[in-house]
Amino acid sequence: MSQFAGKTAVISGGGEGIGLAIAKALGEQQMNIVLADIDPGRCAELPIAPETFTTDARRVLADPEVDIIVEMIGGNTIAKDFILEAFAQGKNVVTANK
Repeated sequence: MSQFAGKTAVISGGGEGIGLAIAKALGEQQMNIVLADIDPGRCAELPIAPETFTTDARRVLADPEVDIIVEMIGGNTIAKDFILEAFAQGKNVVTANK
């Protein structure tokens, strides 16, 4: 069993590209995945349960069930603020954009 099995990850920018690829890879490790993207249409066609998608990534930062934040947000200021908030909430953060 994977060391990540049962953990929950939020992937911002998870509706396409690198974020979606990371979500698929973590899902293969039996992680619980929440995709966050500003465009709800990006995830509408994905084979995911509606409750695993949100357009409000900040809402999940305070969720104690969320263990890992994968930041894929474009733009430095928004991404920095999101990462700092995640750290303040005690989350593990992975960022690949900066």
